[in-house]
Amino acid sequence: MSRVKGHEKALSGSIASIYRRDQDTCCKILETIKLVVPRLKTEEGRMPMDMMAARETALHLLRAFWNLQKEGHYTTRVRLGFVETLNALLAVDPESRWALLQSTEKGQGDGDKGVKIRDILASQLTDSSHFVRVHVAKSMKSFFNSSLDGMPSKEAQNATFDCLYETLRSGMTLKGKLSVNEQADESSNRTSTLLVGLCSIAHHSPASLKKVVFALIQAIKVYGIETDTVQKVIGQVWKHWCYEDSFTFMEAHLGFMVDMWLQLDYSLVEFPYQLLKCDTLNQFYRNHHQVLVPFLALADKMAVVKSMAENLGEDWMEMVKASISCTMAFILPLIIDRGGDQEGTRKEAASLCLAMLNETYSKKVLETLIQSNLASIVVELWTRLYEPYSEDSKLKQYLRPTDPEPNSPHFPAANILATLEYLTQCHSNSGSLTLVLLLSKSQDGLQQILHDLHSHVDRSHTMDDKHRGLLAYHLFVRLVLADIDNGLGNAWMFVLRTVINMLLQTLRGLQSKEIVSEERPTRDRCLKLAVDTLHAVWESCLELCHKELAKYLQVIIEVLVSLLTSAAREESLNLINLLVVRSSDLLTDSLKDIDPLPDLPQLQTAKDTLTRMKDGDSNLLDVSTRCFCGPNS
Repeated sequence: MSRVKGHEKALSGSIASIYRRDQDTCCKILETIKLVVPRLKTEEGRMPMDMMAARETALHLLRAFWNLQKEGHYTTRVRLGFVETLNALLAVDPESRWALLQSTEKGQGDGDKGVKIRDILASQLTDSSHFVRVHVAKSMKSFFNSSLDGMPSKEAQNATFDCLYETLRSGMTLKGKLSVNEQADESSNRTSTLLVGLCSIAHHSPASLKKVVFALIQAIKVYGIETDTVQKVIGQVWKHWCYEDSFTFMEAHLGFMVDMWLQLDYSLVEFPYQLLKCDTLNQFYRNHHQVLVPFLALADKMAVVKSMAENLGEDWMEMVKASISCTMAFILPLIIDRGGDQEGTRKEAASLCLAMLNETYSKKVLETLIQSNLASIVVELWTRLYEPYSEDSKLKQYLRPTDPEPNSPHFPAANILATLEYLTQCHSNSGSLTLVLLLSKSQDGLQQILHDLHSHVDRSHTMDDKHRGLLAYHLFVRLVLADIDNGLGNAWMFVLRTVINMLLQTLRGLQSKEIVSEERPTRDRCLKLAVDTLHAVWESCLELCHKELAKYLQVIIEVLVSLLTSAAREESLNLINLLVVRSSDLLTDSLKDIDPLPDLPQLQTAKDTLTRMKDGDSNLLDVSTRCFCGPNS
């Protein structure tokens, strides 16, 4: 067999060598390889010898083409065929487990392993032909596939983006002696490659979406690309992700863009505010100062805040006060971080920012500001939640390695809980109150937080953002449930009503929302998380206030039954059984009044329980009357 493989390699090498200048023959060879490549994919396990031989032959041929191409032997048509073949190969081996090519150049590849196909394909973004470059730029989906679950991890997506973006940027440099007209044409072509590539990445990498948006606005500053041109690219992106319009899309990413802009020490005056439908810099300041001020404060750019306030004819100290909730939510978790996970420079910047605020307002005034804005600070903190996937995480069941990061700064749950504990200790006079009991002292405090967190979920456009918001809501509800037996300042009934109604509204909204196919797995997780939160509410409150819970029995069961055909069917069935079977002793009268359950095999236990209840009622006519005249009939 080894002798056969040796002859195949020799033959393939001879073909590539003898016909290397015959462009038509080279195109046909590449087309043949491209057709064979999909058959080279195998499942895990022992590989047949003929499959191994076919792989080696295909790779040997591609290696010959690659090395000859670098010597300038091929026309655009052949190089395009080479790129298409690499694309096909990357589709069957996205992790480059076996699709590696040996280079004749020193320093390329990983020792004896060779160069990954993805790296070779990425390098074609700097091809001398505009046609080849654009073809690769349009094929970015190939880089964001995975043989495991269809989508690489967040870290892998970000690493891929960084590599591709660096290659796209290097391609913006013009080489060789060109006339003025040639320079203009080539510059336009290179710009087209950059924008097409970024747009393609945005379509296929949720984890890199924010980076792409920033790369687009950075291109305006660095390469002098027209704002209108970038606006057209952004138009393709927001439509792909089903945003309402360009403004909504850009506003959703404004925090990340401003943060990155300031980290690179760019002047805010140069920010392309036209992309947010602002005609002047002052209009940008006026419309978005509540987003800008916290980032400027954290970046130690108070001079810009003062200039902004002066331009708007406002008091800069009042402007900072108006953003105090968001500013404190930025800096306190950085300062309090006990695990040392936060970047050292940012932690130092947060400490300097807090010192500046104490100096500006005095420590006493700042503490009063924090106390009077405690509820809104709590909301801001939870909207900054980002729990990275980890095998050791207590929240592992709700997380995935592909979960993209939100706008910065963001913090894990432990960091947020530590910050909330710190705030409680600072503003609880007795020192024995929990955060929930402290918040329940103010009228409608808890309901307002729950409402604002729900509104954040409702306003979030992408399923990833909704899932993050739902996780924050889930964790805060858990805190509330831990103290519900204390009465929550006699507001427990209103809090319970708020939570149940908002969860039911969320479940209905998730079922009806139009999404792109890439978001379906995350929507499934959102449904499961919302049902789990409802389950936690019911289990925690059943003994304490079953009469209040009984009021929602019918509507909850209706929503859960509608979910039995969704990905949340197991969670929904478990909750139905909790409501009907396990709660039957406490909710007998209410269960007798609910509508009959549909004839589904999985509901048989619950149906049998309801039948026994109704058969045991001495007055069946009364039962029927209650069902007919009930509020949900």
